[in-house]
Amino acid sequence: MNKADIKELIQLMKEENMEVISIETDEVDIYLKSFGQSIEETGTNKRKKASSDSSKLTGAASGSSFSSGGELIDIKADQIGTFYTQPEEDSDETFVSVGDLVKPGDQVGLIETMKIFNEFLVKEAGTIEEILVNNGEAVEYDQVVMRLRSEEV
Repeated sequence: MNKADIKELIQLMKEENMEVISIETDEVDIYLKSFGQSIEETGTNKRKKASSDSSKLTGAASGSSFSSGGELIDIKADQIGTFYTQPEEDSDETFVSVGDLVKPGDQVGLIETMKIFNEFLVKEAGTIEEILVNNGEAVEYDQVVMRLRSEEV
């Protein structure tokens, strides 16, 4: 599968109003997900540049619906790839740490898929309770990568 094939898949998603395409072969696994009205290609080979990239292929952490009472919410990977907790390879800085307060839209990591780096954002407000994957660790679709204690409303 080459870049032209991927562009064809993206065009097919646009034409057919598809939200997700997942292809698994012996040679490659591809997972494309549409967010909003348009699908755009994005990415770079350098993580430090990707952290400032904004795109429609931005990962969004999913979990149970927001409710009051300090509910523990699973933040799940929305695609397969390599999860990064640091914006740069040789940095000690992390996107978030246990105990950090986050709000919807905050970046908590990066997921690299096929040399494309996608921002990983939270949808809920709360406090990071657990980070379940290490920097550079492979993640599967729907795998819990963090747990968040929701804010009381």
